[in-house]
Amino acid sequence: MNSQLEYFEFMRAQLQIDTPRSEWSSLPLEDREITPAPPLGMEPEDQPTPNNYILRQTIQTACDLISQRINPVDAGKVLSLDLQAETANGPKVIDLSAFDGIRERDMISVRRAWWNLGGTDFQLIPTTLSEQDMRRSQYQNWAPGFPMKFATESYRMFLIPAPGAAGTLKVMLGCGIMAPQTDDETITGIPAAFDVSVLYNALVIYCASAANDVEMQARAKVFAPLATEGIEMISAWYNGQINEESQGLLMFDARSIRRWARRS
Repeated sequence: MNSQLEYFEFMRAQLQIDTPRSEWSSLPLEDREITPAPPLGMEPEDQPTPNNYILRQTIQTACDLISQRINPVDAGKVLSLDLQAETANGPKVIDLSAFDGIRERDMISVRRAWWNLGGTDFQLIPTTLSEQDMRRSQYQNWAPGFPMKFATESYRMFLIPAPGAAGTLKVMLGCGIMAPQTDDETITGIPAAFDVSVLYNALVIYCASAANDVEMQARAKVFAPLATEGIEMISAWYNGQINEESQGLLMFDARSIRRWARRS
C-alpha cells in the first residue's frame, strides 16, 4: 500500500463495505478498459460511515497507542548538539527542540546519551530528577564539571553536572510511529510490511467505539488477535529480534524514497 487512500480501501474491505473503486475492480476486464477507474478512497454513497475523516483519526490513534506500547528506538539516528562550557552551578538545561531533526510529535523519549570530549564518547547514566530528589542529591548546587548523568522531563533534558568544558552531547531517541500527514503519504517509522498491523489496530479502535453495535463488536473480536500479533511483531523488529536481512530492507523501502523525493 503506497498511500493513505489505499489504507481506506483496505479498511473498508475488512469491514465488508464495497467502495466505488472495489466495485470497478470487480468488473470484467473488457468493461474496466472502457470505464474510468474511480479515485482511491472515494466514500461510497450508500454506506458513507465510516467516512475518511473517521478512518484518518483511527489510524492516527493506532499509531499513537502502538508507540506508547513499544516506545520504539531510532537506533540508526544519533543526534548531536555542541555545548559550551558553563560557569553557573546546577545542571545544564537543554530544550530538546535545539537538536536538528526533532519534531515534537515524533519524539517519545531519550533512550541513550553520550558526552563527547576530544573525539571520545562517554556514555551518560540515565536518571530522573525525582530519583535525585529522593536521594537528597545536591545536584542543583554542583559546580560545572564532567557530565555523568542525564534526566528528561517533558521536552527538557538535564545534564548533571553541567559541562565545565566545551563538548558535544549525543542522544539516541525513542521515536513514535507517525500517521500519514496527507492522503498521498504512508505511515512513517516502520516498514511497509507492518502497515497492515497498524490498520488492524485502527479497525479494532473503530469497531470497539460502536458499543451498541453487536456486529461491530463481533468484528472487533476478530481483528483483535491480528492487532495484538502485529504489535508484537513491530516490537520484535524494533528490538532487533527479527533477522538482520529484513532490517536492512525496512527503513529504506521504495515508499520512503518516493516520499523523500517529493519533499526534496
